[in-house]
Amino acid sequence: MAFWGVEITSKKPYTHKYDPRFGRLRVAKATLGHGSSKDKSSLRCFVGPNAPVILCSLFPERKESVSLGLEFEEDDDVLFTVVGPRSVHLCGYYVGSRRPRDGDET
Repeated sequence: MAFWGVEITSKKPYTHKYDPRFGRLRVAKATLGHGSSKDKSSLRCFVGPNAPVILCSLFPERKESVSLGLEFEEDDDVLFTVVGPRSVHLCGYYVGSRRPRDGDET
């Protein structure tokens, strides 16, 4: 297992590319970055050509972090973006290669 973390801003999105050496990425938590703005920042996720999914909206002094528990193992890249004035920090870890399916050899 290896730790993973990234800071995303409205001007600096992050693209996660699947690497079979590390395996699935598990994103565990999103935390609002430092700043003075009182406006919300929303974290969005794009997988391949699909429409974006809003993973969370973080509000200063009300909801500054959220547990996510998401796993990604995709042939397509996964793009994380932020809409709002403050950055969002994501942290998680790699959980290894794909899970064995029924009937797979161990």
